[in-house]
Amino acid sequence: MSNAFCSWLNTFVAEKDLDLDHTFEVEGDGGLNLIPLGAVIETMQAWPTDLQSQTKGKLVSIDLLNGDVVPFFKGIAGVMALNKYTASSGYSIAYPEI
Repeated sequence: MSNAFCSWLNTFVAEKDLDLDHTFEVEGDGGLNLIPLGAVIETMQAWPTDLQSQTKGKLVSIDLLNGDVVPFFKGIAGVMALNKYTASSGYSIAYPEI
């Protein structure tokens, strides 16, 4: 885990005035999952440094285009719901489309 990434992500979310309690409704293997943005952020902060770096690049790209980052976070929540990534497994994830 990169403390620099954690700090950057917290600042990014705060500057975008995103609500950590916002809940994404995503389908998973067991049906509907309700995943708060705060849980998505915590999961991302536990990722390996290389994945954090890729994620930061994607978020910066979206932001530079004045895009909405919420669908990106919802895509990560969808990956979480499908159990396609855990910090210990080392699996890579497919990023949601920008």
